[in-house]
Amino acid sequence: MGKVVFLFEKDKLPITKPPGAKISANDIVKAIKSKFNIRWWQFWYDWKIYIADPYYFPIDLSIIEKIKPTFDKQYTLNIFDCDDFSFLKKGYEEELGYRMHKNYAFGIIWVFSPTKFYGHALNFFIDTNKKLWFYEPQNDSYFEEIKDNWKLILAVV
Repeated sequence: MGKVVFLFEKDKLPITKPPGAKISANDIVKAIKSKFNIRWWQFWYDWKIYIADPYYFPIDLSIIEKIKPTFDKQYTLNIFDCDDFSFLKKGYEEELGYRMHKNYAFGIIWVFSPTKFYGHALNFFIDTNKKLWFYEPQNDSYFEEIKDNWKLILAVV
């Protein structure tokens, strides 16, 4: 059974919207559920979405070019593989966001393919049109489409 957790709801702090932040936590949930065609009646399908803040800044595609590349890293099975690439890319995005005083709608996502029998970790982001894009940190590319009938396991932003 799917689950959405809003970390900011656990705080006793007031919720304020930073000027220019146009993506709400609910916008992110909606984009993820829409991309993966998740419906309320899919009780057999276990997925989780964790969102830390109530509002985020959208990512213009020009911002993607400003995040440090990760393609220069060497893939090493179980040592530095897909999850490590996605964590590193998220860290680079956070560093850019810190310098620009923005928390971008950029996260980590885990998927599995029931048709090709593999799991994969990569990144995702929400653009200025509230559209979800996948970001493959192993070759620093982004794309819209789900591959190999991916199913959502986990999304964190």
